[in-house]
Amino acid sequence: MHLKITLSLKSTDEDIHEIADGIKEHIVTILEAERFQADVAGLPYRIEVYGKDHQLIAE
Repeated sequence: MHLKITLSLKSTDEDIHEIADGIKEHIVTILEAERFQADVAGLPYRIEVYGKDHQLIAE
């Protein structure tokens, strides 16, 4: 599974990395929740967060 998230902030905006990391943490928490284990257990996934200027912020 490959999740690509584009934020409405530029890659140069202050706190963008902190925001991107927080979003990734929340997504991982959701994917690892018991509710989704039957669907995603063992499924490799990649999360990429981009700024609105299409620059990769977090991976």
